[in-house]
This record gives sequence, C-alpha cells and structure tokens, in this order.
Amino acid sequence: MRILFTIILWAKFLSISVTLHGQSDSSEYENFWANGKEVGVNVTPLLGKFVPFNLTTQSLQDQVIAVKTKWYGEKRAFILNFGIDISSATDNNQIFLSLGYERRRNISDRWKYTTGWEGILTTLSGNAGDDPILGISKPYGIEYHFTDNFYLSTEARFILGFLDGPTLQISYPNSIYFNMLLE
Repeated sequence: MRILFTIILWAKFLSISVTLHGQSDSSEYENFWANGKEVGVNVTPLLGKFVPFNLTTQSLQDQVIAVKTKWYGEKRAFILNFGIDISSATDNNQIFLSLGYERRRNISDRWKYTTGWEGILTTLSGNAGDDPILGISKPYGIEYHFTDNFYLSTEARFILGFLDGPTLQISYPNSIYFNMLLE
C-alpha cells in the first residue's frame, strides 16, 4: 500500500512539473518579440510581376514605396509606417504616414493576428482630387511566419479623418509586406 501511495505521489508531482514547464515554454513563445525591432518593405510591386493581383486601375499600390517599422516592448509595439507614391501619373508625390501602437496575438505557430491604433496622415487615394486625410486609424493585420525572424503580412484598416469634415474610409488589404526581425 505504501508503494502504491508513493507511486501516486511521484506521478502527481511529475504531472505538475510537466504542466508548469509546458506553461512557461508557451508564454516564452508568445513573448518572443519582446524588446525586438522589426522592419517591413512593401513587396506588392515585385510579387505583381509573378502573380497577377486583381487590383483596380485606381489602386496606386504598384507605384508605392512603403516601409513599416515596429519597436516591441513587453506586450505592445510602437509602429511607424511611411509610404510615398513615385508614379509619374501625378504632379505631386503622394504620401502615407502613421504613428501608433500594435498588439500581436498567436493564431497558430505560423499565423499571427495584429491590431492597434494609429494617428494617420495620408494623401494617397485611388481617386484623383480626393482630399488629404488627417485622423485616426484602426488596422487589422494577418501575418504568416516562415521562421521566427521572417514573415509576410497584410492589413486592412478603418480610417476616421477630420480634415474638411468627418470622413470614414475602409482600406482593404492591397499591399503585401516582407518583414524581418532585427533583434
């Protein structure tokens, strides 16, 4: 009877130990990006040469050079996005600039979901003659990680602008970014 009791106690101890160890590993993986820096580049024009995207003719994404940067803390990232339209179709270069924060959530080992809030200034538009937008934005992104350091991402966003009266826009995912963890 004592031997059976000792075996049960050891089995219980081992199961608690394995459970605690398993929990610490998953929390480390969720926080893999803590205090890291990331940079991403719009690769839509390059991928569009190999894979035909059915973007409208009004889409300016074929001529946009864009960079995304993220500086992660423990739970959130400070983000800075900048893009400029270099097409010769317009006399003035059009820009996109946003500053804000972002949170990342795991969907699976390879798929991640991001969301946050940003202050935004943009003159990029699919329609000629549209006014610039100064306001706030709520991005919703999806990421596919090849490794811990390299991934592809895209995002949609709701934009509430304040210049020339309130403006509400929905920006669907029309750019694909290649991102790299620097640290």
